[in-house]
Amino acid sequence: MAKHDPNINANPTAALTLRDHISRMMTTFYQTTERHIKIEGMYDLVMSEVEQPLLEATMLHADGNMAHAASILGLSRDALRKKLQRIGMYPQI
Repeated sequence: MAKHDPNINANPTAALTLRDHISRMMTTFYQTTERHIKIEGMYDLVMSEVEQPLLEATMLHADGNMAHAASILGLSRDALRKKLQRIGMYPQI
């Protein structure tokens, strides 16, 4: 696996990967969080924060087509429907 540099600032106009964006956001989060604040459950927090915008953006990209969105996400259509229901996006799509 290639080493990832969380301080990618050399060329701000260069295309950043999703990994780069997440790394920047996590670095910023940790840098701006006061040291005395106890942080727990970061994995679950990040996953819960990422899932809804991921589903929303994918559904938009797929023009509301659940089968296409499920394929993009690597999920079954039923699994996608359940996730959309849980976050209140189904059946409104």
